Amino acid sequence: MITFIKHYRFLIGSIFFGLVCLGSLFGLLVLYFDSKTEDTQVLTAKPAEIDFGDVEPDIKFCSFKLTNTSRYPLEILRVIKSCSCTEIFYQSGELAPQAVTELFCNFDTGSTAGIKTANIGIIYVYRGDPRNQARKLDVSIRATVKNTDGFDNKNSQTINEISEGRHPFVERK
Repeated sequence: MITFIKHYRFLIGSIFFGLVCLGSLFGLLVLYFDSKTEDTQVLTAKPAEIDFGDVEPDIKFCSFKLTNTSRYPLEILRVIKSCSCTEIFYQSGELAPQAVTELFCNFDTGSTAGIKTANIGIIYVYRGDPRNQARKLDVSIRATVKNTDGFDNKNSQTINEISEGRHPFVERK
């Protein structure tokens, strides 16, 4: 009977040790696969870039759909714009997993002809990241403003002609 109890204890100990090893292995696998998503972008924007093409000088309205593609919530801390030509409206705070929010923008193209670009950075914290570091998602708005003043702003010769009174649109005295 005593040898049976010794073998029984050994059997129970072996099973317990095996379960602990399997649990540890499972935990390591979960950590491994979770760490793979740590450095990937968990906040996505659709579209990532808006190009209005050729436009007259005006204020253009647009929006970006922001989606939390992860299994954990994230918090939008702030939104940074590259210039004063852009007004941004958004809902700050926590964004649940798989939830969608919108970032609304007013983009003032200005009156000067040429390519205008506004870059917007969305700063957020991903709650699934054990380092709890702030991350950034970049989106942009672009437009090519048409020349509406009747002469080419890029042509310095035209500017010289106007200053000298030789341009056909300038009244002569």
